[in-house]
Amino acid sequence: MNRQSIISINLPEVQLILNCAHTKRSPALNIAIQELCKTQINWTLLQDLSSRNGIDGLLWESLQTVDAVNLPKSLLNQLQQNYQGYILKGMICSHELIRLLQDFHTHQIPVLPYKGPTLAVALYGSYALRYFSDLDILIHPDYLLAAKALLIQHGYETLAVDNSQEKMNIWSDSERDFLLPNKDVAIDLHWRLTPRFFALEIPFEQLWERRQSVNLLDTDVVTLSPEDLLLVLCVHGAKECWSQLKWICDIAELLRTYKHLDWQAVEERSHILHCHRMLLLGLKLAQDLLQAPIPQSLQTAIIQDTCLPELFQQVINRLFSHPLPLSTTWQTTMFRLRVRDHSWDWVQYFVWRFLIPNVRDRRLFNLPNSLSFLYYLIRPIRLCVEQLSKAIRK
Repeated sequence: MNRQSIISINLPEVQLILNCAHTKRSPALNIAIQELCKTQINWTLLQDLSSRNGIDGLLWESLQTVDAVNLPKSLLNQLQQNYQGYILKGMICSHELIRLLQDFHTHQIPVLPYKGPTLAVALYGSYALRYFSDLDILIHPDYLLAAKALLIQHGYETLAVDNSQEKMNIWSDSERDFLLPNKDVAIDLHWRLTPRFFALEIPFEQLWERRQSVNLLDTDVVTLSPEDLLLVLCVHGAKECWSQLKWICDIAELLRTYKHLDWQAVEERSHILHCHRMLLLGLKLAQDLLQAPIPQSLQTAIIQDTCLPELFQQVINRLFSHPLPLSTTWQTTMFRLRVRDHSWDWVQYFVWRFLIPNVRDRRLFNLPNSLSFLYYLIRPIRLCVEQLSKAIRK
């Protein structure tokens, strides 16, 4: 789709954001950036769009090609401060990740870090160009209790849950959050790639078998294969309603970095996992907004999917609206349902999202096993109360 045909996409601030959202810019793109900076740019709007879309690092680096006389000093100072902060955060997290991986290896606990520093280095070549706030580590559920104990030994804090309840959480949940207060390092320890209601169920053994290595601070760190990472990023973006441009940048940079993806495997897995439409939407966003290269067969599939244009427009409207619109639970739910492949996926979503209890429900009331069936009543009641509270606050 042509940028000019999309509502608000032709604003100079939006054009400048999109032109800057690349790690490798052609001479023509640099000239376009320079010319846009000479126009009547609303710099406050530009800074807001950049910050909330997570591309301050890319914007700062792109503006280095522009004569500083055309740029507000306050904007440059803020972007430079963020740029340097991203590098520092990336170094701290990378050192901590390597330290933990060595300990996991010593205790024979296989793990796959993904996103975070491994993604920043593999796709962007720099921590400064891809901000991240935590470490995402995938683990086989059989090793969760051992990994949890190891992280606590390292000083990490998490929810106080006994092992019997944790085993129930393994069945219903997908991740556990940990925080190392003295270093301000957060870890999301995943035993599923997504929550159960979004159902991206790829066995850990398959991901481990297809793993690749990324060099992090002169250390080889294993992570997801490019094909698996592409699916994970597309599903994650869909789950979050593609509310940040940085997630679309991830797709575009992956497609430019790995020019020889096994597209047959990607398509086959997307059909098996019921995430083919999520894949197509992610590719369409990366191609239409950031000119990412995709195969002709998938371009044809994108054209043939009649649901994609409306989903695409919803994403665009949210990305570039000012001020940022607040999404309701209903809007988020409907978007998540419409990106699913089959009607049966809707049933699965509603059951796991609104009926199956999770760790928050169990923490609300510590019921004995004989009364654990009551959690299935507690969950929908808790969700209704939360939504009513939000409505009252508004």
